[in-house]
Amino acid sequence: MRLDELTQLALRGVERSDAQTPGAGGPPSRSSPDNAPALDLLLTQVPRISPEHHLLSQAALAGLHEQIGRLPARDPSPPPAPAPAEHLARVTLSAHAMLQSLLGGDAPQLLPEWLQLAAATGRIVHPDVLPALLTLGAQKPELRQSITPVLGQRGVWLAQRHPHGSWVLGPATPDVSNWETGTPESRLHFLQYTRQTQPDRARELLASTWNQESPDDRARWIATFETGLSSNDEPFLESALDDRRKEVRRTAVRMLARLPESRWAGRMRERVNPLLTWVPGTPGGLLGLRQALPARLEVILPAACDKPMQRDGIEAKPLPGFGEKAGWLIQMLEILPLDHWTQRWQASPADIVTASQGNEWAKELLEGWTRGAILQGHPEWADALFASAVAEQRAPFLPPLLASLPPAQREARVGSLLSQPDTPFLRPFLTPLLARCDHAWSAPFTRTILGFLKLETQRPGADWTFRDLLPSLATRLPESALPEVFSGWPTESPAWDFWSKGVDGFLAAVQCRIDIHQAFRHEPAKAPPYP
Repeated sequence: MRLDELTQLALRGVERSDAQTPGAGGPPSRSSPDNAPALDLLLTQVPRISPEHHLLSQAALAGLHEQIGRLPARDPSPPPAPAPAEHLARVTLSAHAMLQSLLGGDAPQLLPEWLQLAAATGRIVHPDVLPALLTLGAQKPELRQSITPVLGQRGVWLAQRHPHGSWVLGPATPDVSNWETGTPESRLHFLQYTRQTQPDRARELLASTWNQESPDDRARWIATFETGLSSNDEPFLESALDDRRKEVRRTAVRMLARLPESRWAGRMRERVNPLLTWVPGTPGGLLGLRQALPARLEVILPAACDKPMQRDGIEAKPLPGFGEKAGWLIQMLEILPLDHWTQRWQASPADIVTASQGNEWAKELLEGWTRGAILQGHPEWADALFASAVAEQRAPFLPPLLASLPPAQREARVGSLLSQPDTPFLRPFLTPLLARCDHAWSAPFTRTILGFLKLETQRPGADWTFRDLLPSLATRLPESALPEVFSGWPTESPAWDFWSKGVDGFLAAVQCRIDIHQAFRHEPAKAPPYP
């Protein structure tokens, strides 16, 4: 008797049912499967304590019989071909153990360095970490370039079958159907890809559907013009200045500002040029009879913010902390390419910044040009304005200006700041300043930073963000400086209880880096073969 038949019997009620249950001497059910006689034989051995107990016991036995008698599902497709043979050896067991630790959450900031060292020595990872690396690459695209060389043939083979491995195989070449019927993500990918290969075609396709796109999508689509931007894009970007969405208009202005010969740039120059006048300096006379005069700037504020100005990206409402007209000038200085001023006046950024400081509108000039240097990432202007911001203690601008400088100039500016006597206005900005020094440090800059840290950790305080930043700094030190890090810390200082956690994390990361380099430095001639 099958389990469903026993269920029906239970629903009718054992006392009221005329059916004879198995074990009571009745014949096997005709609806039972071929092995029903064997099951019925088992059911007859169930003790009859009561009708209810007897039925429930039979149901349990019949249910178990159906479960263990069912064959597992079978996949009729042929098994995949085995992974190709490897041509590269695996990393040593010690290096493998370190990778497992990094993937497990210990000093994860050192993972990129481990991957780079493995690739530099021509080694690949052990098979057991391949799934974790494939998942990590899917989650953190910035690590993919470092992960790919260490996957080996088996990693590529596994990527074809792993739910997070598609990034290893590379994106499929999109076709126009991705744009016509795809999801927003696939349409964005299509535009990005086509802007790299055929920017004019990408623009034409976008123009054909522009009026039907949602405001959010228009803001995303127009940002793809960062790639392959040319004068051919100007008519489309010019029309986008009339878009209802503010983000679309701002992006269009940013793109047009990168096209010096655009109509937008010409209109902006016509507005700003009459407002600023460069007055060259005059040399002093012989015998000191005539005083030398430095170059200076004369400023006229804009009279109004009319509709054409607003269309070109100038907002009429005042900027916080500035007057209405001064705010309009700041916005124009921010978005107009900074090279316009150096070419117009044939002066360096440092000379222009110096000339602006004696003007009654110096604050507004420096505000606009500083915003422009940050927005445009202009290193020469950023360096001149960084020096000015230090001199005038405009500390909030220092970290973003520092990010626009090349590494050597960052080190020079930060090293100069840290070597000065106590500068209270800088203290709240130490964390963002050092965070922007995210390049590989030179040996002299490393010594400067280490000396500063050993003094700073004697200072009482509760700067939690600066303390928590310390472990991440370990990744920036040159390998030659690593052994010097462990001595000279003020462990007897009254402030050490607070700083010790950050310093301990910093030293632990440094020791881990030493161990990683040691493991790769002593690679054996041949690693064990794959199992």
